[in-house]
Amino acid sequence: MFFLSLRDSFARFEHLSNEIIYEIFDFLDFVQVFQIFSNLNIRFQNLVINSNQPINIKLSLMSKPMFKRFYTQIIMPNKHRIKSFDLSNPFIIDHMFSSSSILSKFIQLENLVIHDVKSDYLNELLIHLVSLPCLSSLVIDCIDNVKNQNDIYRQIFRLPVLKYCKLSLSELLNVVSLPISTTEFSPIEYLIITNILRVDELNGLLSYVPQLHRLSIHLSNQFSEKYEEQYSIYLKHLKHVDLNISNINFNDFELIIRNLFNRIEVLYISSEHDSTYLDGNRWQQLILFHLRYLRIFDIVILYAADWNESIYDYTYLLDRFQSRFWFDRGWFFEYQTHYDCLERFIFYSINPYRY
Repeated sequence: MFFLSLRDSFARFEHLSNEIIYEIFDFLDFVQVFQIFSNLNIRFQNLVINSNQPINIKLSLMSKPMFKRFYTQIIMPNKHRIKSFDLSNPFIIDHMFSSSSILSKFIQLENLVIHDVKSDYLNELLIHLVSLPCLSSLVIDCIDNVKNQNDIYRQIFRLPVLKYCKLSLSELLNVVSLPISTTEFSPIEYLIITNILRVDELNGLLSYVPQLHRLSIHLSNQFSEKYEEQYSIYLKHLKHVDLNISNINFNDFELIIRNLFNRIEVLYISSEHDSTYLDGNRWQQLILFHLRYLRIFDIVILYAADWNESIYDYTYLLDRFQSRFWFDRGWFFEYQTHYDCLERFIFYSINPYRY
């Protein structure tokens, strides 16, 4: 009798209320929900298909017959319910974008992630995304070289409610920089660009995003002129900057900080092959005069000594990170060495978050 009463005390899944079941559905991708529940019984079929609940869809590993069924039975009849799309299957992307105007029908779409998309689709795609009233998050990972990056940037900046944007637009050299914007402004607050940007692209690009709070970019001076400081872009909301830099001397880096990032509170920086970034005195002066609001300083510097150099040639620079200035802020550092054909070392923060 004890076991019978204990068994009867457990609630069966089908006894749960619709509201609780919908909450469970929120933790699952809708493809999983459709595959698991749509054929159980009439009640679950109605919960899955005949509902006004928002749905999140991630389409990656799926056979062509399965996708065509899912597209016909779920995507198109419920395009007004789709809140999130994550697309990474080349076949699915080709099918979805064969007519980009379909995307403009997803009036509740808030989050769109597109992996391995062909650059030929981007212009047409973005034209139709402009009409989406709820699109606040966009991730684009392009599979081939983008020849018109500035056109792509400007179309993205026209998306009316976009807050989060992550772009990987290949590393094809973008010869012409965006002009400084005076009339077009984007609501983007979090911008990540993983392809390499030239330093002379920075002013134009950032002039379109005055609401920016967080920025992550890979910045290089290898294919550009010196940083032009005559344009100082006022980014009063920008607090967090993540910089991966290469081929930029510290003088140009100081100008960039002074003109663009002088109000930030968090700085993560990684660099290679430039010993000037190992000078604690230069960092101290930069922070004192141009990074007065900085709370978190997280640094990683990789350096390979020339054949006629040694790590010990740079220890006097590293010792400058051991003064009271750094201790008072709770910022501490270490370095490690290893050897192959050259002597290499990495200098890095070990506790950047205490201050």
